[in-house]
Order: sequence, then C-alpha cells, then structure tokens
Amino acid sequence: ISVKDQEMIVMKCRQRKNEDRIKLRFPFHHPDGKDVWLLVNGYFRSVNSHQLCYCQVIDLTKEKIRFDVANAQNDHLATLLNDILSTTQTCIFWKDDKRRFVGANKAFLDYYGFPSLKSILNKTDEDMGWHNEPDYFMQDEMRVLNGGRTYRVHGKCIAKGKERDIVASKAPLYNNGKIVGLVGSFEDVTLEYRQREEIEG
Repeated sequence: ISVKDQEMIVMKCRQRKNEDRIKLRFPFHHPDGKDVWLLVNGYFRSVNSHQLCYCQVIDLTKEKIRFDVANAQNDHLATLLNDILSTTQTCIFWKDDKRRFVGANKAFLDYYGFPSLKSILNKTDEDMGWHNEPDYFMQDEMRVLNGGRTYRVHGKCIAKGKERDIVASKAPLYNNGKIVGLVGSFEDVTLEYRQREEIEG
C-alpha cells in the first residue's frame, strides 16, 4: 500500500490508542487505480518509553465483492417476493410463535378491509374477533407450531361484517432449525359452500 495509506492506518490506530487491540475495515485507493478493502489487525506495545503499533493488513476485496453480490441478490429476491405477495389474489399471512400477526399481504388486508398492516400487527385471531369458534382455529395453529401442517381446512370467519367460508393451509416457520412462527394462506369458498348447501337442501 502507498505511504499515504500507511499514514492513514497509523492515524486511525492512534485514534484507538486506549484499546489494547484494534480491528479496522476500510477502503483504500490502490496505486494501480483500483479501490481495495483492507482489514487491519493491530496492537500496541511499549518499547523503550515509546508506544509502537504493530499491524497486520489483510486484503478483503474479494470477500467484500462476494458480500455485495450476495446483498444485491438478496435485495432482488426480496423485491421479487414482495411483488409476488402484492399481486397474488391468495390471502397470505405469517405469525410469531405466540400466534401474533407479524405480516400479511395486500390481498389479506383487502379481504378484511384493513387500511394497513398496523391494524393487525402483534394481535391474535382472538384479539380481532373474526371467528365465532376461535378455539377451532387456535388448536389448528398450535398443531402447526408443534411441527404439523394443515391443508385446506374449512372454517368460517367474519369479514367486513359478513360471515364467510374459507379454506386455510398453514405450515411452520423455521429459523436455525427452530420453529419461530407459522405462515398461512386461505381462499374464500363462500359461493361454493352456499351452492352446496342449496343442493343438499
């Protein structure tokens, strides 16, 4: 590295002189015109009444590039997922391990007539009061939080002041192998069930 960059390292180390060991990451402009990222590990030692700083400099440029690429890919995937959730007509929601809402897509909010996610955040189904038989849904979600899955379970809910028929599917959400919540989706089948009731008399 250039003399100018060496002087910068010394300056940054002196700013941290109250620490026994220092670890710094910052960019340098290489003499060949390229910008590089360096990791500086250093420590101070007193020798003959002088305080010396010993430094190890490691080139982190390749790691920084991989990190930036991974972040760009993650941002792209996050944008793609958000677009999917925003445009799908299926109502999708996710909850924490206490069965409290932490997220939902636009279709879900529109179905119940909520202006924003704030209307349901950190609330349970019981708090919202949209099930006449809340225990049925509670037990279903507890099975999921214990590692089970449910697929197209029929139930009734109150949406915009009217009783509706829905079929819901739910699965556990994992983080490092531990269940931290659940994700679910549902479809409105009110018309189908009303027609069936009429046929069956």
